[in-house]
Amino acid sequence: MDQWERFADSAGRTLDALGFEATVEIYQPTETYEAGDGYTIGYPDEPTTTIDAALDPPSTSPDVDPGGTTETADLTIYVAADVGIEFNVAGDTGEAETGIVVDGIKYVIDDIDNQQDGLLALGCDEVDTWA
Repeated sequence: MDQWERFADSAGRTLDALGFEATVEIYQPTETYEAGDGYTIGYPDEPTTTIDAALDPPSTSPDVDPGGTTETADLTIYVAADVGIEFNVAGDTGEAETGIVVDGIKYVIDDIDNQQDGLLALGCDEVDTWA
C-alpha cells in the first residue's frame, strides 16, 4: 500500500467519523421517444442502486465560475469516480436527470465535476417530484 492509498483510506474514515457519509439511493430514469409527443420520462419506484457518498451541504456564499456565472447547488455529494454509474444531467438525451434520494429528500443531478482526485462532485437540486 503506497502513501496515496493510505491517505484515501484515512480520508474515508475521517468523513465517516464526522458523519458526512451517507448511503444515497440512485434512481436511473427511463426515456421513451414518440414522434410528435417528444420524450416521456419515468423513474422507478425502487432505487436502481445505492452507493456511499460524502455529503456537502450548501454554502451561504455561492461560487462564481471563471465565466462569471453564479453557481449554487442544494446539495453536493462526492462519489468515487470509478463507481460505475452513468449519471445524467440536464441536457443529456431526453434531459432525464438521474434522481437521488438522501435522507428521504429527492434531488436531481444538475452538474458533474470530476475533482481529479478519484472523486466526482455531483451538484444536486432538490425537487418535490421527478418529472
